[in-house]
Amino acid sequence: SHQVWPILYLAERRHLATTGRQLLGDIWVAMRHGPVPLRSYMDLHLWASGNAANPGNSALDSWLGWLSTRYHAGDAQGCLRPWESDCLDWALAEVAKMDSRQLQDAVRGKAWESAGMDGEMDPLLMAQESGANAATLDCILSWRGAGRLALDLP
Repeated sequence: SHQVWPILYLAERRHLATTGRQLLGDIWVAMRHGPVPLRSYMDLHLWASGNAANPGNSALDSWLGWLSTRYHAGDAQGCLRPWESDCLDWALAEVAKMDSRQLQDAVRGKAWESAGMDGEMDPLLMAQESGANAATLDCILSWRGAGRLALDLP
């Protein structure tokens, strides 16, 4: 029931491929069931543990289930830039068309397979998986080489 992570991952990947910038500004790590944004994942676990009568995965699963079934295309308008919303809406539509096996295959590509010992996934590989062009890949190489995240680059 963790469809939120694949939706966010596919949106992140598409955003990287089209803009050369990160959508969430988070480090993606390869977990057993697929990629997750590390800081967001940790924040949700902390939130679930602090706000649940019975802390743990059940509270997190419940919250993620609620989020994955309540968001509809266009809901993020006003909170996100148009291209960010477009990436999220696209990812939501893609995930809706997939069964669990197809979804697993979609998020477990080269970036997931090539993750380092710490699980960190390479944004360049993520963008390549979504068809980034040479100019976009050069942009990613420039901020990745500088050791920074690319949220609001000039």
